[in-house]
Amino acid sequence: MRTFTPETFCTTVFTNMLSGPLDMCNGLYSINDAKSARPKIFAELHSTVVAETARVMIVYSGLALLPDIPEAYEAKADLFEFIAKLPMTWDETRILHGEIGHHISTARRSDKEWFVASCCDEKGAELLIDLDFLNDGKTYTATLYEDGQNAHFKSNRESYQTKTIEVQKGDSIHAKLAPGGGHCIYLRPTGPKLP
Repeated sequence: MRTFTPETFCTTVFTNMLSGPLDMCNGLYSINDAKSARPKIFAELHSTVVAETARVMIVYSGLALLPDIPEAYEAKADLFEFIAKLPMTWDETRILHGEIGHHISTARRSDKEWFVASCCDEKGAELLIDLDFLNDGKTYTATLYEDGQNAHFKSNRESYQTKTIEVQKGDSIHAKLAPGGGHCIYLRPTGPKLP
């Protein structure tokens, strides 16, 4: 089933969303052996848990339906924080990177907070996320949700890590996406600009 490959996802968001919101059920968190764990899933999910998180934000929809069981989200509460903080309406949207079939980085703002989500194809990607869209004179706390060092869409789907850093306008974040993986950033202003 080609519809849910990483490459096809990175094509669908450029083509299908031209006409408006897209109905897609992303956000599965227990995916290392989805076929055995869920009898009604007939093929393994070709994604990483961070890519699944990113896809929830990248796919514009007025209502996100999360398909996994509550225990799956509780087990990865630090990663689920990104989805939990997502509003369903946005004040601004920017596409920071994009190549049909290969990768996409989307930034969305709600009030003073920014959310950035990136996904890539089966080859993986390294993207420089320039934070030029942030407000001047402010420091932001950025929580990064990243694929783990050995994450892979076929063999190590649930490997991830999180970290928090301080950033400001003009800074850049190096996003390394595993093959079929993703990257997410949650930014919120925390004070005046660092000296």
